[in-house]
Amino acid sequence: MLGMTAYAKRCVDSNFGDFCLEIFSFNHRYLDILIHLPTEIQHLEFFIEDFIRKRINRGRLRFTLRFERNQYFDQNYRMFIDKRLVMKLSKFLTWIEENIKIDRSCSMDLLNWPGVIRNQSGKHDNIKEFKDLLSCNLSLLIEDLILYKVKEGENVKNLIHGKLEKIEKIIYRIRSFIPEFERINQDKLKEKLENLHLDKSFDVDFLKKDILTFVRHADILEEIDRIALHVHLSKDLIQKNFPIGKKLDFIFQEINRESNTISSKSNHVEIINLAIEIKVLVDQVREHIQNIE
Repeated sequence: MLGMTAYAKRCVDSNFGDFCLEIFSFNHRYLDILIHLPTEIQHLEFFIEDFIRKRINRGRLRFTLRFERNQYFDQNYRMFIDKRLVMKLSKFLTWIEENIKIDRSCSMDLLNWPGVIRNQSGKHDNIKEFKDLLSCNLSLLIEDLILYKVKEGENVKNLIHGKLEKIEKIIYRIRSFIPEFERINQDKLKEKLENLHLDKSFDVDFLKKDILTFVRHADILEEIDRIALHVHLSKDLIQKNFPIGKKLDFIFQEINRESNTISSKSNHVEIINLAIEIKVLVDQVREHIQNIE
């Protein structure tokens, strides 16, 4: 089990300069990656995003790379302006100014247009060396993040396991009230039958159906057995190392539904109160589930 709240950081002194990689992980239903890079290496954004996506399954991730370049980097990564693109944009701005009467944007706005300022690579081997260096440190950063996630997941697993143990104890207590619950229902049914005034025109089949419906609604053993099965399945599931958050959330929705059915069927005060306790524990577990993949 892996948690979703995590943090990792790596600072490196390399031939290209000093850079610091930092990544935060937060709760999220899906995988959402936000990347902040210096202008000089913004063209590596998709490379970094793809690298992270292959290793992380779920959560909102915020990755930041701070970089202090040196002379060696400047020799291999040079910034240049795409003059042809600037000329085209300038013509468009002139047309807009003349025909739509909108003031021309300042030259800095032109420089912010995607593709106007680009990086011109130097020697291919040196560029590959920089990407390899980045890949190596990204791997180490993700490993640190996953270790943090494992620790977080272990804490959440212990919390969920404790709640499951409490639900099991409540189920045991509900079972202990079943004989009394059945006796109350039998007495109620007997009282109803004694108060009936039957004559020859009375529909016996209708009475049988009514009794059958009463008995079916008075039986909560099936719901108790299903909750016990869900608890057993959840205990087994939280020991797994693959993402289980969505599956576990669905199981606890089912436990909540079964406890609702028990409280609606039962006319026994203790059983109703115990069913409510299960619902409270389910809500607490579902809060914890939001913190795991």
